[in-house]
Amino acid sequence: MAGVCHSSRDKVQQYKYHVAGGILLGVVNAIVRPIAIILTLPITVLTLGIFLLVINAAMLNLVASLLDGFTITGFGSALLGSVIISVVSWWASWSIGNSGRYEVIITRDRRF
Repeated sequence: MAGVCHSSRDKVQQYKYHVAGGILLGVVNAIVRPIAIILTLPITVLTLGIFLLVINAAMLNLVASLLDGFTITGFGSALLGSVIISVVSWWASWSIGNSGRYEVIITRDRRF
């Protein structure tokens, strides 16, 4: 992805950065993001939830600042990354469903 830089050229080292970044992003989203959402609730309501993308971009920038060798080159890249993460998370939540398991919906064509 354009805008994401690695200080190492080694593929194994890049893989480790991606795994560490994913784990750290999960921790940040579990601890810091709810606090940020509560603190920015008025502006989130005013923007009808669009400001959550800015919060997600800030969480990506926070992860990049905490993880050595992993940088995001600008806020636009972080915003694009947050949109991608939001879409993938929405799709995963939709496919898993409320039961917490992967659900397959089968429809049958009934002819009367």
